[in-house]
Amino acid sequence: MDQYQYHARILVLDTSLYITRHAFLEDNGIGVDEVTRRHLFEPFFTTKDADRGKGLGLWIIYAIVRNHDREITVESEQPSVPS
Repeated sequence: MDQYQYHARILVLDTSLYITRHAFLEDNGIGVDEVTRRHLFEPFFTTKDADRGKGLGLWIIYAIVRNHDREITVESEQPSVPS
């Protein structure tokens, strides 16, 4: 059986002229569907089993980012299913 190799990378872009920083996080996961994406930053939202996640991680990150008057967004692509 093939073992799936998961990887992630973070790119931080500092454009000092405008005092703007962008952090891009990228991984090779399976993607997030539109319905799930709309709820990612809600408190207690999780796609994990009840005994594995509480759904606060992304909500806490969202709150920290918003408290610094910044913005956080998610883009996701799911692999297309061959017809």
